[in-house]
Amino acid sequence: MIKSAGIAFLLEPQRQGPRLLRHLIFWLLFVAYNVATWGAYQDDVSQPIFSEFAYLPAKILMTYLAMYYLIPRYLLPRHYRAFFWGLLAGLIFFGLWNRLITYYVIYPRYYPEAVGSGFWAIKVFFEITILVNITTLGTTVKLLQHWYKNERSRQQLAQEKTAAELQLLKSQVHPHFLFNTLNNLYALTLEASPQAPDMVLKLSALLNYMLYECNQPQVDLAKEVRYLEDYISLEKLRYGENLALAYECSGELSDKSIAPLLLLPFVENAFKHGASQATEEPWIRLNLWVDETTLHLQVENSRVETEATRTATDYAEGIGLKNVQRRLDLLYPDSYELSIREDASFFVYLKLQLTSAAA
Repeated sequence: MIKSAGIAFLLEPQRQGPRLLRHLIFWLLFVAYNVATWGAYQDDVSQPIFSEFAYLPAKILMTYLAMYYLIPRYLLPRHYRAFFWGLLAGLIFFGLWNRLITYYVIYPRYYPEAVGSGFWAIKVFFEITILVNITTLGTTVKLLQHWYKNERSRQQLAQEKTAAELQLLKSQVHPHFLFNTLNNLYALTLEASPQAPDMVLKLSALLNYMLYECNQPQVDLAKEVRYLEDYISLEKLRYGENLALAYECSGELSDKSIAPLLLLPFVENAFKHGASQATEEPWIRLNLWVDETTLHLQVENSRVETEATRTATDYAEGIGLKNVQRRLDLLYPDSYELSIREDASFFVYLKLQLTSAAA
């Protein structure tokens, strides 16, 4: 228990104060543990206390030699042979050191009858085994610190990479959508259409949503659906009676959240590469419903099987649908199902597990 507490001081440096204080507490706990262990067999604890402090310098120096020199210089760069020989040399040197302490300091003070018993090489080996224990403990702590630091850095880099990738993917939606909408508006202004002012107002509302309300990881589902419906309204203004559009939304939208601009590419794809490519009687069916905490989106649109539409559809899949699928992989791993089918029509079905707005 005492050793575990000491290790905790080394593994959590940010929470345990200055490094010198942490290490001082660790060694005091180490000495206390050994004194309590060996002193339990003696009536007088003065001898274990004196002995532990006499042996302590060699233990500290050997441990720090391994932790702060041998590990970073040889072990971590994978120079295993140099690490082994350096560790062995240190153990032999400090083993001899502590044997000298035993023979010339401990024996005369507590065991005078053992002074003439000889230096005994086997007892040097015994001192080395004691050093191995504390050195192993110290190097284990050092390696755990190294692993913990690297793991935190790896996780932080992964989070930053994911955040940057999500921001890039979301930003790719904006110019794609704006380009299409501005083209539509330009066409109406050329025709001096009375629908142009209404389109400007709706576009303004969409821009407000994109610029000021989509900076959060999650937005209210009701706002996202309203944004989607505004986009559909803009496209209806463009196509008018030339497009057979069926849109239905059902279910409880309140108190639920979704990643912003996640549904738009599916709908945009239907208009851009479905209705705009069909030469006769284009049609689009959009169905969105929420069942408890699950969102369902079904999009189907007409298509004409020509080389031109094939190229356009491939382009849409490369830029739009693959983009949103990557966002789904990052934001909703194992929480969505996406089915895309292309035959006489182009069909997309998305099933997504939503989160509560309060979460």
